[in-house]
Amino acid sequence: MLGAVVDLYYFKSVFDSRQNIKTINLGGHYFVDKEQAATTRFHIVHYHARCIEIEIENTKRVLERHDFISPSDSDEEAKAKLAKMFRCSTEDMCNTCPFKGNFASVHKVIIYLKYLDCEEQFENEFYGQDGGEMFTNTALNELLVDSYGRSDV
Repeated sequence: MLGAVVDLYYFKSVFDSRQNIKTINLGGHYFVDKEQAATTRFHIVHYHARCIEIEIENTKRVLERHDFISPSDSDEEAKAKLAKMFRCSTEDMCNTCPFKGNFASVHKVIIYLKYLDCEEQFENEFYGQDGGEMFTNTALNELLVDSYGRSDV
């Protein structure tokens, strides 16, 4: 089924409650309290199935709140500002920029830049190669079916 949950500050989606979760923020990131002794057997699942338009709108809002870009920036202005964060040229970013960085919401910056630079390629990656069918996480589906089967829900 699913592999072990690793202790990374940016891990999302499935949380192993045996790791003494202290907090889960709005982005679905969890933080482990190493000092806490008690554990539970609860599964906590955080996931989304959104269309690309909503994902990009939410991503842009995050970047604006970090003051990486301004709501009044054109796509080209936003792209130039964000490309500087990776020290990349704005030309053919999807094929030339390694997207290496260590700053808040780095994954959101990558998503938005890829959307701005190679929208069709990004859309294919987002929805998968099956003509717009969303990716199905079969391991997560199996986990949910198993979890529901063990509960009184």
